[in-house]
Formats: sequence, C-alpha cells, structure tokens
Amino acid sequence: MFIKKNFNNLYFVKKYLKEYNELEKILSDPEYILSQNIEICINEYYVMLFCCSISMIHNNFNYFIIKALLYNIFDSSYFDVLDKKLVFFKYTCEEPYIRKIFNILCSTPHEVFNNYILIKDYNPN
Repeated sequence: MFIKKNFNNLYFVKKYLKEYNELEKILSDPEYILSQNIEICINEYYVMLFCCSISMIHNNFNYFIIKALLYNIFDSSYFDVLDKKLVFFKYTCEEPYIRKIFNILCSTPHEVFNNYILIKDYNPN
C-alpha cells in the first residue's frame, strides 16, 4: 500500500515542510495544501493529511472533527489530539511509515508548527 521511499525526498516534504514561509501558509489556512496543484504519491497524501490536522488544531477547529478525519484513515491507538497537540504514541504504532512522518513533522524549520506535535513513548489508555 505504501511506496517504499525516503520520506525526506518526497516532493511535498522538500517543497513545503523544509520552507518556513510554506509552513506559515499551511498553519494559517488548513485548505492551503488542498489548493496547491501538485501530484502526490500515497505517502505524501498521509503527510499532507497530518499537516492539515496540525493547521486545524492551530486554527481552533473542533477536536471531534480532527479526530474523525484522522481516525477514519489511521488506527486511533497511534495518536490523539490533546491540549492543542497532535500526540503520537510511538510504541503503540507498528507502522514504521507513520513514525517517519512524525519525525519529519516535528523537525521542520518552523518552531510553532513543530510545537503542535508531541511524541510519547506510550499510550496511557
């Protein structure tokens, strides 16, 4: 289902997640990514989905809406939306591609964007 590829070399990651100004646009408008006319692979789709979720958190969208969006695609035991953060439970996630995505998302050049990600070693539930 997933293309085995170095996530850092994905077009979306290089063009949008390595550029401060692009990250600012993503944070400001959850629909910004969707308005870009880019061809993407499935890996980029998932990265974009998490970026939109971060933007929705930043723009005070209802957590139920964000969770509904994510939980329809991903296993809900992998992460949660808590206290204005997308919390990733590293050791409950058996999918290495999601771990790679979260590592990229929390290491962008935009500190505010990065602060919306929290990686935890365990899921307290």
